[in-house]
Amino acid sequence: MFPLTDEYYICLTSDDGSKLFIEDSLVISNDGIHSAVQECVVYASSAGVKHIEVEYFQRGGGAILTLQYVPLSRPPWFRLMRIINPSEFVPKPDNITEVPSASPTELVGDPTVSPESDPSASPSNVPTLVTSAVPTVTPSSDPSTDTSESSASPSVQSFGKVRARYYEALGWTSLPSSGFSSLSAYKSEKVETINFSATNGNFAGSGRNDNVAALFTGTIQVPIPTSPWTLEAEDAEISSGVQIEDLHTGFFGTSFADFISSGAEAYIEWGLDVESLQAGYYDIKIRYALGKIDSRPLKLSINGIDETLEFPTTGSWSKWEYTESIRVYLESGSNIIRASATGSSGANIDHLRIDVAPSTIGFCITSDDGSKLKINGEIAILNDGLHGAVRECSSVEVTDPYIDIMVEYFERGGDSVMILEYSPAGTEEYFVVPADVWI
Repeated sequence: MFPLTDEYYICLTSDDGSKLFIEDSLVISNDGIHSAVQECVVYASSAGVKHIEVEYFQRGGGAILTLQYVPLSRPPWFRLMRIINPSEFVPKPDNITEVPSASPTELVGDPTVSPESDPSASPSNVPTLVTSAVPTVTPSSDPSTDTSESSASPSVQSFGKVRARYYEALGWTSLPSSGFSSLSAYKSEKVETINFSATNGNFAGSGRNDNVAALFTGTIQVPIPTSPWTLEAEDAEISSGVQIEDLHTGFFGTSFADFISSGAEAYIEWGLDVESLQAGYYDIKIRYALGKIDSRPLKLSINGIDETLEFPTTGSWSKWEYTESIRVYLESGSNIIRASATGSSGANIDHLRIDVAPSTIGFCITSDDGSKLKINGEIAILNDGLHGAVRECSSVEVTDPYIDIMVEYFERGGDSVMILEYSPAGTEEYFVVPADVWI
């Protein structure tokens, strides 16, 4: 039962999976096969008896199941998480009409004592779940000496899309070579991003100052190109020095462009609108035919930047090949691509092919002490060992906008720092990965 009309900070800890239902509505899902993991929510409820149901399973190894809560109307220095007292559980009410008269003053005393209210009160309407509140909860014991789940401090918000797991790291001088998979976390939560500046107090939501390790996992979505284009020559804007023909075979579309002169009045120009999420690097090549022996280069201008593209002979006007690719950056919005003849006219042009190129994303991790960054399962940055705040950077090429991130970290003593930054494709600046980039 809930003694007060209040917001309650509720935590469910289990090894392996568990779920908490209140009034038949799912409130916490802590499912799956895992070591001791704590999931917490802020739950708004009116005073009264509530039907609570906990589902749990254990496959092997250690078995843990703990349900704790604290009313958030208490002052921050007196928010002591506690396990629900057995006397607070009552038989399922049938025909109960009285409402408990509990008030906040009844909980000012010893928080382990259940409130003296009528346990036979009728249940209220189903309360709503609130996830945006950030409770401030003080642990019931010194977290530097107690690693049990019940003593971990939920003082950092338990919402966000980055999973944070905390481990005891007594005497560590480097990260474990085998990773964290064989270790048991004493606490787990979700945070908005990995941005923990220098402090000699508790690191993140670990409840520890020193001898602490953390594993952060999540996925970010970055704006990179994913769609190729084929732009036919007959759909482009052509100058007076170019004409549309269909005399030869082997071309795609309905026709091709034939350069009949050279200079400023001999060009083909394509316009391409690119959505913001598709802006980035592309590999451009042109399908052409050239029956003459000598090469006929073209000047390729992309948004005012000029490149020279060679067109060696294909041996026949009906034999079509692609030029070598050049890498270009296509901006969000309108892009102009112009092919101009620079010599004695040019080759016959079938179409312009634009393929997605790998995008380069920069990453930096700053840590005190050691850290490691893995991108899509591969080590990208190693910043291990005992040291002050050190920033290490690297870059990776990606073709998928969804990037899996794993950061391993430990702090032995002194200040703790752990910050993850990135530089999106097409930029040179680095930023802390924003919360809305995590998915």
